Amino acid sequence: MKKNRIIRLIPLTVMALTIIAMAVGTFIEKAEGPVVAADKVYHTLWFALLWALFFVASAVVIAQAKLIRRPLTFGIHLAFGLILIGALLTTLTGQKHRLELAPGETNSELPFSITLEEFEIVHHSGTQAPQNFVSHLTIGDATGGQTPMDVSMNHIGRYHGYRLYMTGYDEGGSGAVVLTATHDPWGIGVTYTGYILLLLSFIGFFFEKDSRFRQLLKSPLLKQGTALVLLLLVACGGARAKESLPPTLSRQSADLLGHSYVLYQDRVCPLQTLARDVSTKLYGNPSYHGLTAEQVLSGWMFFPAQWMEVPTKVGKHLQEQQELQMMLMSGTLYKIYPVRDSAGALAWYSPGDHLPMTIGEEEFIFIRQHLRYCTELAFNSDFATLDTVLNKLTRYQEKRLGAELPSAARMGAERAWNRLSRTKPVAMACTTLGLLFFAYMVYCLGAQRRPRRWTTLAGTIITVGLSLYLLLLFVLRWVAQGFIPLTNGYETMCFLALCLAVLAWAAQRKISLSLPCGMLMAGLALMVAMMSGSNPAMTQMAPVLDSPLLCIHVAVIMLSYTLLAFVMLMGIAALIGGRELQERLQVVSLIMLYPAVFLLAVGIFIGAVWANVSWGTYWSWDPKEVWALITLIVYGLLLHGHSLPALQKPRTYHWYAVLAFLSVLVTYFGVNLVLGGMHSYA
Repeated sequence: MKKNRIIRLIPLTVMALTIIAMAVGTFIEKAEGPVVAADKVYHTLWFALLWALFFVASAVVIAQAKLIRRPLTFGIHLAFGLILIGALLTTLTGQKHRLELAPGETNSELPFSITLEEFEIVHHSGTQAPQNFVSHLTIGDATGGQTPMDVSMNHIGRYHGYRLYMTGYDEGGSGAVVLTATHDPWGIGVTYTGYILLLLSFIGFFFEKDSRFRQLLKSPLLKQGTALVLLLLVACGGARAKESLPPTLSRQSADLLGHSYVLYQDRVCPLQTLARDVSTKLYGNPSYHGLTAEQVLSGWMFFPAQWMEVPTKVGKHLQEQQELQMMLMSGTLYKIYPVRDSAGALAWYSPGDHLPMTIGEEEFIFIRQHLRYCTELAFNSDFATLDTVLNKLTRYQEKRLGAELPSAARMGAERAWNRLSRTKPVAMACTTLGLLFFAYMVYCLGAQRRPRRWTTLAGTIITVGLSLYLLLLFVLRWVAQGFIPLTNGYETMCFLALCLAVLAWAAQRKISLSLPCGMLMAGLALMVAMMSGSNPAMTQMAPVLDSPLLCIHVAVIMLSYTLLAFVMLMGIAALIGGRELQERLQVVSLIMLYPAVFLLAVGIFIGAVWANVSWGTYWSWDPKEVWALITLIVYGLLLHGHSLPALQKPRTYHWYAVLAFLSVLVTYFGVNLVLGGMHSYA
């Protein structure tokens, strides 16, 4: 028995050493760069031997435990083995070539020739923002045959077992490109087989009649719960006396101005979006003492001297605020005049920009005099005439944009999002109420008292309301941008808050603590979203991110983090309470832990497939990848309590669950804010 226990501890010890090595590697990369980290850790013989020793030791333990008698559990472990073997095969048999080509140039270092015919940048409609990068190639074989091929972001070229990827291009305008050619005859197939086996085994495990997960669901310690969580209180800022406010347009005229279009953040959007961003950056809110964002911006447009005297919010971005004020004073921020050149190409101009020589005299005068005339009308409070002139601007824009005009649905969704999104007050309300509710529920559980009925009802109403509100904002932003909003820190944290709120009220019948936990964690997630930029402006999607795999990858990872956050809070509640509560919450925690680990593993491997499709490698030892893997291993150990008897003790289990969440925090916040890498959100 003692010998078997020692054998079981070997793979766990090796994996602990591997975790330490990987963590150290991420800090080496931060200090000295990815090449040094690879040379000192990831591509060393000793690091490969650690993985090999783990593989062999795990195989021995699996054989001794006769896991083959439990096909689904065996399939999960076999899948990880195939993934490791696939990585080894890629290292031993894979090839990778970097190709630099100028237009008309041919490269013949591969078994076939590649000629770059033309490099093309495809732009988003109505803007100069790149939507895609396309290399038009000709592939020549040994017989003299030629095959045309287009290679672009997320669209690779395939020829005779080789895969061609867009890696870069000359931003100087020469038309030269950098391609990557890879040849991996064995590794990808074995690795992908492991991914598929893992997915199928995980799904089957949750439906297996005698699996540990199904046994936990039948545990007598799992009692029906009570509560849901609370809603959002929208805080209103106090209003100043109207006389003390700087001059601006009436709400109606400002709203008309907000409905016109502007080129902002490399995209055509309502001027309202620019107004909201300006107000938020300068004054900390999308409104200012009862004035709408459009009124704030119109004040800067027509009464800049008076608005220059208004104090901005105190913060560390003083220089950025001063630069923004200078842009508002000079008018360079107001790219509101679309002009087409003789070739039909569209460009946007502010009132003081140099206009093209081909522009007509009437249009030239309109652009030069339009804002001056509006300023005169605003100064004289002639809002009726001003409304007419503002409408004329919108009609001019729509005529020039033509078919490139954004759809009414997208513009309407963006305006609605601008009006409804209030991250700061919602975050503060959810965090405060969630903390109070969580403390109350832990007290009731510890004292073995039922919570008051009205608290449960209030929690339910608030959590359902929060879920619907966040879902509405998610859909509006999706429609406005034209792609699923999961591409930056703000959007992913808002999605995490949505997942937390939905899971809270969905699980409240089985788990009494789900409501306060969901409310508290949703509030904290929104707090982080608020800190990441206070509702940053919507942007065009970067070409490399334009893949459905990205959305699935991020969504699955965020769902995993949601469940792991609940596991952590269950641990805190259990450590506060007595032994009976610890035993009951251990069952609840494990029920959440199994799908959390499953989702994290699947999310990591979907990300690997996306990376392989986009730039030819499914694993690059980037800090985000490394820490996601560390998190998977850390929580995976928690599911192997049979090998670590101490983890079967409720108190030890919950301490581990609480401390393990540090790996999640490092994966998301540590990488984004400290370690950096190509996965970090700006």
